[in-house]
Formats: sequence, structure tokens, C-alpha cells
Amino acid sequence: MNFGLIVAAGKGNRFQGTKQFFLLGGKPLVLHALETFSRSSYIDQIVVVTNAHKIKYLETLADLNQIKKIRAVVSGGEHRQDSVWQGLRILPDKANSYIAIHDGVRPLIDNKLLVQGFTLCRKYKAVIYGIPVNDTIKEAKHGRIIRTFDRTNLYLIQTPQFYQLNLIKRAYQQAVKNNFYATDDAALVEHLGFKVHIFLGSKSNIKITNREDLKLVQKLIQAK
Repeated sequence: MNFGLIVAAGKGNRFQGTKQFFLLGGKPLVLHALETFSRSSYIDQIVVVTNAHKIKYLETLADLNQIKKIRAVVSGGEHRQDSVWQGLRILPDKANSYIAIHDGVRPLIDNKLLVQGFTLCRKYKAVIYGIPVNDTIKEAKHGRIIRTFDRTNLYLIQTPQFYQLNLIKRAYQQAVKNNFYATDDAALVEHLGFKVHIFLGSKSNIKITNREDLKLVQKLIQAK
């Protein structure tokens, strides 16, 4: 069985509002990802993690838009990692199950990436997408450059990320035990000592961070 886990529990401090519910093309941002996951024949059930006061709203949103694959809508935690763990905890321990973990503020996820991700995950057990870094990356402190990175092997990492369900649950359990926090799910699997495989992502799979990103995504939607 394949699961989808969509994280939509952010506080939106940089965006100055809960961006996952901001309207884009007449739809709440998170609904775009939900619809793609729901239409995919590679996903059997979906878990959504959101703000506690938005659970009923999301359940109603799913009903009104005929999102039939919702297994549960659960409350998130203080950090993204806490929220993902809240979603993972309710899923069964099955060795032959796989999961795609996706940020609800990436509305332009392509079903082709879902198909490829789940297919590759059956072989590698931990699969992520990334875009090679083209710009020069420098580390600076107090207005002064400390070092310049070799960008040859650097990638901008995207979601969804794909894992054998038992593996990612084990990685999260270990992270909780060690009080280890990271900025993405793959880092927890790496912390477990397991190799993660990376493949080329999509430049259109944009994460909405600020309002300028919304304008760009709106243009991409209109261009379809």
C-alpha cells in the first residue's frame, strides 16, 4: 500500500499568514497538492497534518472537492518534523508499504514525479528529488565571507520525498529518542545510517515561501 502525507501545519511567519490556505487560482494552496495526490493511481490513502483549529475546515474542504482517499486529518506540532511524526504515527507498520511526504505549499507537484518516486522507492527505499545549484554559494558572518562552497555536488532539495514506511518511521523514532532535529526527512534517514538516493526534480515544483513566489506560481498555472 502507498500513502501520501501532506504537511500543512505551518504558521506562516515569513509569509505573514498561513500560506497553505491562501487562495491560488481560486483554491486554497493545499488543495492543489491534495487533488494531485488524490488523482494519482499510485496513492491509496492520504494523511494531512494541519493546524489544530483547521482540522474541521480541511475535512470539509476534502469532502466538498471529492477527495476520497483521506485516511485522517491530524494536528501538527511545533516544528515541521514534529508534524510529520504526528502523521506517521497513525500509519500501520508494514514492510511493503511506501510513503510520499510532501509540503502542502508546493502546489505544482506533477503526477509523473509521484509515479517515478514510488517506482524508484521500491528499489532504493529512500528517494528524494533535487535541482542542481547553479549560483555560487558563500557562507558569511557579520557581513564578511567565511568560505565559498564547491557547487558541483550541491542540490536544492524538494518534496515529495519517498520512503519505505517502516524505514522512515524508524528514522523518526530514532530522532525522537536522540532529540535530533533536521530541516528535511532525508536527514533523519541519513542520521540512521541509511543511504538516500537523489534524482533530478522539477524546476516548476516551487515552494511558496513569500508572496513573490505566489505571483510566479500563478503565472505558471495560467500558462498551463
